[in-house]
Amino acid sequence: MGARGPKKTSDATKRLRGTNRKDRDDQSLKLKRGIPTRPKWIVHEVAVIEWDRVVEILANDNVLTLGDQGILALYCQAYADWIEAKEVIEDEGITTETDKGNVIQHPAVGACNKAWERCLKAAKELGLTPASRSRVDREPDAEEDGFAAFIRNK
Repeated sequence: MGARGPKKTSDATKRLRGTNRKDRDDQSLKLKRGIPTRPKWIVHEVAVIEWDRVVEILANDNVLTLGDQGILALYCQAYADWIEAKEVIEDEGITTETDKGNVIQHPAVGACNKAWERCLKAAKELGLTPASRSRVDREPDAEEDGFAAFIRNK
């Protein structure tokens, strides 16, 4: 279910507009920008490649914080699980036959669907989907002027 009401205006946009009030705004948690280290338990080759790809994207857009390690790790592992289940389905098909001769959905289909749901939920949290990207509170680059940041966040 979607969020109710109008989209929240980011603190960065309020500061640029001059409508930021210290007594009401800037109550959000400010985490230190930086690149989190990849957890040791992410060992699947696909998950490692996806970690590197997404970290580069988010770091270049200046939205990655050290607190994003967990959700980023969950996203990468879900992505790797989805790829693995897709490969099983491509090799064995979407149906299988039981010992009694009944044709049923292959168990990898359910695993694939669940992995995709987990992957999509984590991607939304990271701002990796078009709809969620507009809600990301991106800090402007140091060399970027205030007007350019205002236009981008509008």
